[in-house]
Amino acid sequence: MPCLAEPAYYKQAEAILEALEAEADEEMKKSGTQIREHILKENNLESSGEIVDVAVCFDGTWAKRGFTSLIGVVFVLSVDTGEVLDYHVLSKECRKCAQKKSQCSSTEEFEQWQIEHLAANECDVNFNGSPPAMEAEGAKIIWNRSVEKHNIRYKWMVSDGDSKAFSAVKETYTNCKVEKLDCVGHVQKRMGKHLMNLKATTKGKLPDGKPIGGQGRLTESKIKKIQKYYGLAIRQNTLKNANPTEIEVNVAVYTMKKNIIAILHHM
Repeated sequence: MPCLAEPAYYKQAEAILEALEAEADEEMKKSGTQIREHILKENNLESSGEIVDVAVCFDGTWAKRGFTSLIGVVFVLSVDTGEVLDYHVLSKECRKCAQKKSQCSSTEEFEQWQIEHLAANECDVNFNGSPPAMEAEGAKIIWNRSVEKHNIRYKWMVSDGDSKAFSAVKETYTNCKVEKLDCVGHVQKRMGKHLMNLKATTKGKLPDGKPIGGQGRLTESKIKKIQKYYGLAIRQNTLKNANPTEIEVNVAVYTMKKNIIAILHHM
């Protein structure tokens, strides 16, 4: 069977993209309304036009691994409902520009076409930095339009520990600083990584006359166990109430510390 012609293929692809984007926007509006109602209900507040502060999970991904990708996407999800509230695509390439450049006989002809192309707002290029910088730039764009889009502020940012994105958004709102929260899973993972690095870099014998590794010492399987118990110590001492008292917080932190130190003695 003959293949679909390239112009016809891209025409259909663009039509599908437009339909998907429209549907995604509609779903994100519903998600924004839902999280607003959830926060107002949780804090026993009446529904009004006031801005609501919410906790969100933020992350980014790329079309290719290894920081060589020309396309990246960042997104925020509500911590309370698990639904997507916003996303933004960053691109360093434009298929139409690349196609037209190969068809033009001179640079002047392409530049003339490009002026019209940019004026019509049809160019896909919206970022010129390095791939690692896409995450911070995308976060800035998403945080700046949160109030306009949902009438909410992304006050708490749960991330994978990347401080660049947080630094880009922490001063976004007037009279309200964005606070960074680390995902327990990532904290747990980093703790294990540090123990592995310690084991790899510690040479020779310790003060007790034995090496750091080996039987009954700091082995890979023991590090995995420590990681597991470390995560449990944090998760089992989290607070369930939406507005805990200072005493409840202090008790939870003390118990958490006690359980973490107990891992060291048991292992």
